[in-house]
Amino acid sequence: MESNLSPKFAQKVFEGEGGSYYSWSSTEFELLKEAKVGGGRLVLQPRGFGLPHYADCNKIAYVLQGDSELDIVFLGETSNAYVPGEFTYFLLTGTQGILGDEGQKMPQPCENNSTVYDVDAAVPDIDVKNAGSLTALTEMKFPFLGQVGLSATHLKLHANAMSSPMYAADSSVQAIYVAKGSGRIQVVGINGERALDAKMKAGHMCVVPRFFVASAIADGEGMECLSITTSTRPVFGVFTGKTSVWGTSSPQVLQAALNVAPEFEQLFMSKTKNSTILIPPKN
Repeated sequence: MESNLSPKFAQKVFEGEGGSYYSWSSTEFELLKEAKVGGGRLVLQPRGFGLPHYADCNKIAYVLQGDSELDIVFLGETSNAYVPGEFTYFLLTGTQGILGDEGQKMPQPCENNSTVYDVDAAVPDIDVKNAGSLTALTEMKFPFLGQVGLSATHLKLHANAMSSPMYAADSSVQAIYVAKGSGRIQVVGINGERALDAKMKAGHMCVVPRFFVASAIADGEGMECLSITTSTRPVFGVFTGKTSVWGTSSPQVLQAALNVAPEFEQLFMSKTKNSTILIPPKN
């Protein structure tokens, strides 16, 4: 039975005066259970308070906005979770909770920034004019990721720009969340057949199974994505640029594999090596 890779919105789990919480259900999104990843989204209204809690899995939080209301998306790995594909929270309420009467002072914010990383202010690993930028976070940049067993990627695509096809060569899984804008994502399976060709909007999440190839193209408003990978040091294979996997094969092998003439193979490799991972739109 083939998995359904279609992107999905999170479903509302709770809503109150202080805010709301949304989650991707592994019942509705069965691929989460298979890939052992999960996601959730917390929205706090002004002066809203999220009760102290802990979860049964490792996850990364990305602040979508935090001026008037606080909007955070959580992406994580659920192989050891009580319900694979979902986060289960345990609230520290009752005798362990915080008393909110007039005589009780709220604790001061923690000054330890070892678990916080400003990805928007970081220098991108890849920055292509008129195409966008890509910032990869691993435990080498952000040591905290080594403790949770995850890595993250922040991708910004300009209008009509494209991220070239790539795949995780180390058998890790990707969960991709669209923070802003819209576009299309295409995913190809290990048998060479297209597994997904779908519209992605802000709030959508999709999962790329291990060894599947994924690429994205932004609409006219551009697109911003956050993704997690279930590895602290993921290895990605790309099909364009100087590090393209095509460059590891001899011309004779490429000609035979693609069933093309030597002239076409030379043109193909010339175009491939002159391309970048992020591709600007044609004028």
